[in-house]
Amino acid sequence: MALLSKASEEKQYDVRLLERNLTRGVMTHKDREKFLKGLSDDGVNALWVNTEHLASGEGRSGSNGFDD
Repeated sequence: MALLSKASEEKQYDVRLLERNLTRGVMTHKDREKFLKGLSDDGVNALWVNTEHLASGEGRSGSNGFDD
């Protein structure tokens, strides 16, 4: 049951449910801020996309439009 409880707790912070949970008093703004500060920074895992390159259609000849 602990796994289900943890999954339910994490869903409180789902961006699609956040406003509803704040409005209904399921959580407070302080709870939300505490949760956000506890998240790790995954910026090193980001993949940058050159949207201008993709929009121009240049990516069709084998280039994927991603900056390496």
